[in-house]
Amino acid sequence: MKKIILSFSVLFSVLVLFGCKKENADEVADQSVAKTVDASGKEKSVSLIPSVLFYDEGSLWFENAEGALEWYVTLNAGQTLYAYPASAESESEVVEAQKMSKAGKKEQDVYIKVLYDQKDYWILSDLVVANATAAVVIEDTVNYSNDSIDGLSSKAAKIPTGKIVAIHNDYKGSDDSELSFVKVTWRNGKERSYREVFLKSETVSTSSADLTAVRIVNKIAGIKEPDSVVVNELVSNVMNLNLSAGIKDIFLSEMNY
Repeated sequence: MKKIILSFSVLFSVLVLFGCKKENADEVADQSVAKTVDASGKEKSVSLIPSVLFYDEGSLWFENAEGALEWYVTLNAGQTLYAYPASAESESEVVEAQKMSKAGKKEQDVYIKVLYDQKDYWILSDLVVANATAAVVIEDTVNYSNDSIDGLSSKAAKIPTGKIVAIHNDYKGSDDSELSFVKVTWRNGKERSYREVFLKSETVSTSSADLTAVRIVNKIAGIKEPDSVVVNELVSNVMNLNLSAGIKDIFLSEMNY
C-alpha cells in the first residue's frame, strides 16, 4: 500500500468521521428507529434493520423531485446503515427495495432505502448485507463451507488480517460443533461477487476500535508523499484506541511505522 499525504483539514475530517475523538454516547443519535407517516397522516415509529456495507466502497443516493437518484456521498467498507423494512407492520428482516434509475439514465438497478446521519438515502442492494454486524478479521484465517471443522476445504480461500466482513445476525450457531463459528459475507479482492462462509469466532472482531483503524487505512490508501507531522498525529490518535494485536500490527505497517 502506498504512502500517504494529508492536510490538517483532511486529518481532522478523518478523525471525526471515524470516531477517533471521544464521544458522549448520549449525544449519538439512535438510528435504529425512524419516524414515518402512514396513509392516514399519523406519525409512527419503525424499527430499522442494521445493515453493513461490505464492498470497498458504496455510494448513497437521494431521490430528487422527479423520482430519479442523485449522488450524495461515497462510504467505505464497514459502514453500518439502517435499512427500512419492506413493511412497517412486519417484524421480518426483509428490507424495502425497488428498481430505480440515476438522474439522466434509463437503466434501472435494485436499491434499498436506508437511514444515514438521520436522513433517508438509497444504496445498491448488492453492496450491503441486511441484518448484519460489521466486523474485521484480526488474524489470517481460512473459511469454512459449514459450521464445523469438516467444512474446511483444501481449496478454501485465505482471508487476510484487516479484511472487513459482515456477520449475519440471524445465525445462532450449531450445537453439534465443538468450535464456535460466525456466518459472514465477504468479498474476495476486486471481485464483483461475494461469498457467504463460516469463520472461527476468535478470528474476527466487532470492536469499533479495530474497525476504525482498518477503515482509516482503507480510506487514505493510495495517496502519495506523506506529511510526517500529519501522519504522526493520525497514528497517535489511533494508537490510543484499544486495538487487537493483529490490527495494530497492520495499521503500523501500512502507515510505514
